[in-house]
Amino acid sequence: MTSSTCLKVAIKRYFESRKRNHRECKPEHKQRVSAQEKQRKTRSRRQRLFDRRRKCVRGSEQCWWDKLSLEYMSFQSSDEEDNITVHSLPWRCKKLNDFLAVLDKRADENRQKVKHHAAERKRRQHGPDAASYPPENSPKWTINKDWKKDHVQDQDTTEHSMDLSTEEKEPE
Repeated sequence: MTSSTCLKVAIKRYFESRKRNHRECKPEHKQRVSAQEKQRKTRSRRQRLFDRRRKCVRGSEQCWWDKLSLEYMSFQSSDEEDNITVHSLPWRCKKLNDFLAVLDKRADENRQKVKHHAAERKRRQHGPDAASYPPENSPKWTINKDWKKDHVQDQDTTEHSMDLSTEEKEPE
């Protein structure tokens, strides 16, 4: 490489770095990065909850679990350092909530056996319900009948198009 080519490459890299540093100093960029980081934490928290519950499924419960996905897990947010606020899903039926509570109890029993987890755990508090809809083509047994009754009437006025009429038998 000639000295002029090296100089051009160095100048180009210098100005790219300056441009990147200038962009990173802008408040909009910091807000966007902060929002992305918060979303990543929330997503990974839900994924860990899903994985922890999956490990506690036993025998005949597998047919129930196979119908569930990450969208059936509660939302969790942490505005404070010490607490995590759990936003339950109002459309989940009582049987599904009870099933997930059993899995949570088993998971907590397993976690208490390992001492180092106790120091890392954050206190969870219940917050307002999440404003979300069930995943499309959800099995009928996963949706709360009262919630469905209230929201199917409003469905014509909302933009959310979801088929709440999926006929599928509840696992035995």
